[in-house]
Amino acid sequence: MKTLIKTAIILYTLFFIYKCNNRSTENYNQVIETQKVEVLPDTTSYEVANQEPENQYVETTNKYYNPNQTIVIRGLGYIDNSDLEYAASLVKEFYGYNCIISDNIETPQNLYMSEGVIDAHKTIMEYMNSTTRTIYFTYENLYVDNMELRGYTTTYGNAVVIKYDRSFLRETLIHEIGHTLGLHHCDDLTCIMAINNDAYDKGDFCEKCKNMLNNLN
Repeated sequence: MKTLIKTAIILYTLFFIYKCNNRSTENYNQVIETQKVEVLPDTTSYEVANQEPENQYVETTNKYYNPNQTIVIRGLGYIDNSDLEYAASLVKEFYGYNCIISDNIETPQNLYMSEGVIDAHKTIMEYMNSTTRTIYFTYENLYVDNMELRGYTTTYGNAVVIKYDRSFLRETLIHEIGHTLGLHHCDDLTCIMAINNDAYDKGDFCEKCKNMLNNLN
């Protein structure tokens, strides 16, 4: 009889230990599963990677990058629309400006120095009173006196004239728009505001010109 009682007690004790261990394992697994749920992100890494800044103009320290500014792009004489679109994309990429592509206009005869050669200074004088900053592109050659130019404008002017040549178009656009914002030619040959610097141009303003531009505008 005593042997049966002892055996029953042992079996009950073993059963109790088994149940406790099983509950602890279940509780542990529940905790682990809860932790897994809590660390799951609300959005996937792909979505996060493709989120754009809410206001790029506020976040940048460069005042010349201004999506609130508008610039007009148009042909002086016939310019293919795809060429104008490419020019607009370059302006947008560097300055952030909104670009409006307007209709081509016929080149006035009084702007020609000779056949195929346009007087850049007369062109700016012709269109300088535009209320919106406008870039005029031409396939003709541009000259001032006896000097051939890639582009021409005046400091703080609203009109720019550029000979359309893709080889130097980006540099010419940035350079001439820089003049309209108040910059002069720079003595740092790596700066895009320098002249006769094709071998050294880094495609951007030097720090001096950046600081001047941010103070001017």
